[in-house]
Amino acid sequence: MTRSSRLSLGQAALFVTGLTTLAFTGLPGLTVDGGPVGEVAGFVRTADGAPVGGVLVALFHGEALAFVESTKTDAEGRFAFDRAPWSFHLFARPEAETGLFGAWALDRPGALQQEVSIELLPGVPVEVEALDVHGEPLAFAEVRAYAPDGERGAGHGGEDTHVVVRTLTDEAGRASLVVPPRTHLAVLALDRDVLAEWRFEIEPQAGESFRFVLPDGKPIRGRVTDPDDVPLDSILVSSWDERSPGDWQWNGYERTGADGSFETIGPLDDEGTAILRVIDPQGGFLAETLALEPLRTDEDLHLRLSQGESVGIRVAGRENEALKARVWLFSEATQSWSWGKRTDAEGHLKASFSGPLEVVARPLDGSATDFDLRPTPDGVELRATDR
Repeated sequence: MTRSSRLSLGQAALFVTGLTTLAFTGLPGLTVDGGPVGEVAGFVRTADGAPVGGVLVALFHGEALAFVESTKTDAEGRFAFDRAPWSFHLFARPEAETGLFGAWALDRPGALQQEVSIELLPGVPVEVEALDVHGEPLAFAEVRAYAPDGERGAGHGGEDTHVVVRTLTDEAGRASLVVPPRTHLAVLALDRDVLAEWRFEIEPQAGESFRFVLPDGKPIRGRVTDPDDVPLDSILVSSWDERSPGDWQWNGYERTGADGSFETIGPLDDEGTAILRVIDPQGGFLAETLALEPLRTDEDLHLRLSQGESVGIRVAGRENEALKARVWLFSEATQSWSWGKRTDAEGHLKASFSGPLEVVARPLDGSATDFDLRPTPDGVELRATDR
């Protein structure tokens, strides 16, 4: 069975947590001089073709999602990296004073002398105020703006949700930022016991102010292992809570440490409902969804991830051409969606599943929305259709 409908905001957020927040975590700036030429070079421009200098450009490994290095564009908007992984992502982060917001170039092959063009679009200046439920300002809370249109803003036709702006509130709990004309806004204070607050599908006016009041929460602690109790490192654990019937809010994610341990946040009320979604980005273990109702945070959780069956998947276009796509598999045993893995240049990937095969495929260029599922000697093929 295949599904081709748009993923929910919640499912999209799982992709966001695995990649796009990495662009803002302590990246060193390396300046570039004199028309750089490297294995990967390119330009950062506005929609009118004007170069944008002084933009931080960060390079990430395409599969490991790890930060590699960063540089800044020169006065002509040029940048370069001497080496790049075989598959990589780039993020361009302009200064707020430019009136532009950030943009991604995703899933680029590490070919020699490749040139990448990143287009930055004008945004809307807004103000954000973050308070706790007692009316006290939340200093140094994270304020994130997401572009619901993903890479479409950079001219690539994608349909993913990516974080494009991230800043911190000042001591008065206020922040100024430039956001996309249509955006999701979120405020998170991950270093204290408060829950996150989201506003979806906002179309702000210039200078508009948004007040966020973050509810109190309390820690949820535990560890993640395999069935033999061997700790699992770098597993994503994301927390959700239901503020009102049907209003699920995402409270961010944590990665497990070398001992498999994690600490996240949940609602304060012992009668509250929390959901933990546990995902292996490498796809070796099945994802798990754990509902905690009523929520007990005085006991450490022990989450064991199981391994499913391995299957080879190929994603192809209408003429049997290979499609670069992200693919999710649903596990009937755990009632959970997997991490959205990407196909290689030939449209292939390996993934784990349990139960009847249920798949969502999303081409990175937005060229197809429906697929037929066909068996192959190596597994299955998803072939684009015209319906």
